[in-house]
Amino acid sequence: MAKSKKVRVRKAKKGGITGLFLAVIFSFGAVMLMATTMVFVVGMVPTAVAIFSDTSKHRTSGLTVGPLNFVGVLPVILELWSRGHTVDIALQVISDPFMLLYMYGSAAIGAFIFVNMPPIISIFLKSQAKRRVKSIEKEQDALIQYWGPKVAGEVPETTTISE
Repeated sequence: MAKSKKVRVRKAKKGGITGLFLAVIFSFGAVMLMATTMVFVVGMVPTAVAIFSDTSKHRTSGLTVGPLNFVGVLPVILELWSRGHTVDIALQVISDPFMLLYMYGSAAIGAFIFVNMPPIISIFLKSQAKRRVKSIEKEQDALIQYWGPKVAGEVPETTTISE
């Protein structure tokens, strides 16, 4: 009997020193830009909810809600920067209902697109497929007229098998 060799499976690193370095830099930046971080975190809550609550196969709700949510958060952050970049102003901006409407309204548009576009696209694809089937049937009828019924696999019943 041949002895089986043990094969070592090497585990992949999950970040290593590069991941740690990026985490430290990101954390330092978040602390230095505390007001922007506060507005960003509060504004991007719908994206986090969309990502963690998505049960679909491909988990695409975050990809639909996220960019539109960011588009709504960006003008609010720009407003924060134009007023002065302090934590007090960030709290004022976060508590302003119109600013929340910008941030969460754009996320709602993304959620609306995520929910309503697949049925609309399926209706379009069904009608396109029906048109294609009709076109193929017309081509098939033209071939049958030109070449006869044998081309379609139809055999005339006049043929009999003699014993």
